[in-house]
Amino acid sequence: MNTRWEKLSNPELGYDAMIAAVAGFQRLNWADRISEIIEPDRVLYAIGQGALGIECRHDDNDTIRMLSVLNHEPTVVCCVAERAFLRRIEGGCSIPNAVHTEYNGTGLTVNGILLNLDGSRYVKDQIENSNLTVSMTTPIPSFLVSQTDDDLLLADDDTQPHGINLKRKRADSNGDDTLLPQPKTTASISSPPTTVETSPLLRHFAHVCCVNINETILENAELCGTNLAVKLMQMGAGSILEEIRQNVPIIPMQQ
Repeated sequence: MNTRWEKLSNPELGYDAMIAAVAGFQRLNWADRISEIIEPDRVLYAIGQGALGIECRHDDNDTIRMLSVLNHEPTVVCCVAERAFLRRIEGGCSIPNAVHTEYNGTGLTVNGILLNLDGSRYVKDQIENSNLTVSMTTPIPSFLVSQTDDDLLLADDDTQPHGINLKRKRADSNGDDTLLPQPKTTASISSPPTTVETSPLLRHFAHVCCVNINETILENAELCGTNLAVKLMQMGAGSILEEIRQNVPIIPMQQ
């Protein structure tokens, strides 16, 4: 911040202004140097901007529980809603989209926008839930962490001697499902059967695990983000996405 301020203060460099985080100026006791604060209703921000996350193995329940004590509930709730919005709108690095989310401990408001590449076309709306603790009448499906697009199991009883043929299912770039052959295994007939005990996988919400936060709150937050994306699609987001696809290859958010 000091270097940037020095450049701004140097008349020979010709800078008129700079945009920086208010928090940075406040930490440096430079609040008196702020000439204008740009409110979120004028400039929305990127999905999950400013949030810190820790990646963990999806089946390591002990580590997930240990990390969950670090959760900041308002941040988690907002991020779940924003990530659900991004996932449903099929956004990514090449899609101009932004959000502004507010959570007051009970209610959640999510603002979202999707633009074309030059900003000449956009759709913008918001969705609100005044009480996330109340279960919705149309809840979203419950997912397990292992049930990602790249790791699903299918049952097929056509040819297997025991009636079940497990194969991995993967969705290609066109959304079509591809069955990948299961690796062949051999076992000695005399080998005794073994039983492996596994713990149930923890639920995730937009691929965020939070064992110390009310699941109903997280379900509703995820539903808010999804429904906002659906609203934008109904307002014409699909044609904007198609316009972008014709100019830039879209890289979807990693699941």
